[in-house]
Amino acid sequence: MLEHLKHNEDNFVLSKSYKKGMNVEPILYINEKLLEPLCKEHSNSSEMNGFTQLANIASLPSVTKVVGLPDLHCGYGFPIGSVAAFDLSQDECVVSPFGVGFDINCGVRCVATSLDINTLMKRQNELADILFQEIPVGMYHESNIKQSTKSDDKTSSINDCKFGTSNDNKEIQSSDSSNVNKYSNINTTSTCSIININKVDDASVKNVATEKNSKNDGSQNLRLSSEEIYERNGLKTFFPGKTLNLEVLNQILEHGLDYLVNMKIIPENEKFLVESSGKMESNSRLINQKAKARGIQQLGSLGTGNHYLEIQKVSKIYDNEKAKIMGIYKEGQIVFSIHTGSRGLGHVTCQEYLKKIDEECIAKSTLDKKLMLKNGKKNLEEDLENINFANRATNSYKKIHDKILQFQEKKILDNQVGFTSVHTQNGTNYYTSMCAASNFAFANRALIDQITRKNIQALFPQTECKLIYDVCHNIAKKEKHVVDNHKIDLLVHRKGASRSFPPFHAEIPDVYQNIGQPVIIGGSMGTCSYILTGCDKSMEKSLGSACHGAGRVFSRAISKKMFNLDDILADMHSKDIVVRSLSGLGLIEEAPNSYKDVNIVVDVCENADIARKVCQLEPVIVIKG
Repeated sequence: MLEHLKHNEDNFVLSKSYKKGMNVEPILYINEKLLEPLCKEHSNSSEMNGFTQLANIASLPSVTKVVGLPDLHCGYGFPIGSVAAFDLSQDECVVSPFGVGFDINCGVRCVATSLDINTLMKRQNELADILFQEIPVGMYHESNIKQSTKSDDKTSSINDCKFGTSNDNKEIQSSDSSNVNKYSNINTTSTCSIININKVDDASVKNVATEKNSKNDGSQNLRLSSEEIYERNGLKTFFPGKTLNLEVLNQILEHGLDYLVNMKIIPENEKFLVESSGKMESNSRLINQKAKARGIQQLGSLGTGNHYLEIQKVSKIYDNEKAKIMGIYKEGQIVFSIHTGSRGLGHVTCQEYLKKIDEECIAKSTLDKKLMLKNGKKNLEEDLENINFANRATNSYKKIHDKILQFQEKKILDNQVGFTSVHTQNGTNYYTSMCAASNFAFANRALIDQITRKNIQALFPQTECKLIYDVCHNIAKKEKHVVDNHKIDLLVHRKGASRSFPPFHAEIPDVYQNIGQPVIIGGSMGTCSYILTGCDKSMEKSLGSACHGAGRVFSRAISKKMFNLDDILADMHSKDIVVRSLSGLGLIEEAPNSYKDVNIVVDVCENADIARKVCQLEPVIVIKG
């Protein structure tokens, strides 16, 4: 493997010698320490590893640049911790659901408070209990917003999205619900049987769940009536007298945070402290009914896996000037971070378009007799024009054969990467649907933020809260970048990669123009997180991108074999961290040692001049699914 890597001062370059057909050479911002797990991953699997996935992306049409970040590891199609840009001026400009991921617009929202650690610790467990009760967590836990069985939505059939317990409401129908695609088994469904365990001092896990595999078509989530869900309402103060139905959901899908501003749920100035101001141009009609049903049930909720709400203390400040602009004034100050995305709505949307793109690929890869005759006739005519009678038959069949091979090669690559042109109907519809799911994710994080503020301020009156920033790390965006001294329009895919724009960039808020865009980096559970800012060289080096977290070094399956719950709880207790989770198994999968050292990952970003450290955060309360 090492023979295909060229080592530069702050990066490695994957040579075209690694794989035939690569159009560009991926740049990896890693050091030798972070190279080790990638090489081990490669030796364990020649196909499913970060290097091969980067090479596959580098082989796609219209590709301009491919970047691997220090948290890089193998994912579905595209590796996590990667950035890929494609030329929008080309007809074959690639868009890929795999380049964004299943959790569309997964991101982190960070809020500074006026609390200090000494004050918070007096009611640490109480706050943890309240937040765990108020914020729904887990794969199939519903939103706490009041829901309606009726809708005035004129664009969608309410019969496709029914609620209640009657026999007529057993399923949520979708135009594609009868089709089973090969991507549907990527995420196994489960239900949670809640059990209680004895408290282990302050590091206890309340309501640890044992997960049992079961068939779940999503309709089980709709068994609660509107009134039952209303009784569990954590957001009713933000939607007074308003029920969450398709009409409201469509407003969120199309207008993102603008809708929450109009509803006076969040102040208008806060939307400017969110990437893309919390709104991307979209069309709610492109989101199918199954996805919308998930959205109605899950708005204002955390997911599973590495999603979390953390109450954190500022443990170290590296740049006082930048920190003050963000509202961080001293070590020991309390902030909180929300890491989640578009939940089931984004997952269903991704699945839908992977299936459509796969069907498109199969159709293109199948040359029927009529098409072969058409191509053969065209090639024969070209030979006749050149009066090349001797070779006309040979050349004609050779061209047909070559064309078939090209389609077959594209089909193989399609199956691995799942892509189409953004200018096709499927490509345009996916991008627009992705934008709608992104708007949902912006609103989801903002609502969890409001619940958290409300409960902190209830326990600690007069506490002030200030949004620092909300950054995406699973998204595709149309951006202008300089390539070979020319400014061009690119479609930039960031999968497990945070935007890291430099000072004076037009797309960052006025308040951060002089210091660069804040970049929120989540650590592994129980370890520190960071707030960084974008650097001048980030645009040139990494397409204005930095890491998004620590990055896994062990899969969840391996983690379950390597770690145990008692050790994890003891470690958290030793650090005075209170944990609340639905799933003991989930905590094992997210064991800190399952991830790379976030300190090394962040240092690599800083040494490469793609982001600069502002402060370090340590968890005090962890809420997980």
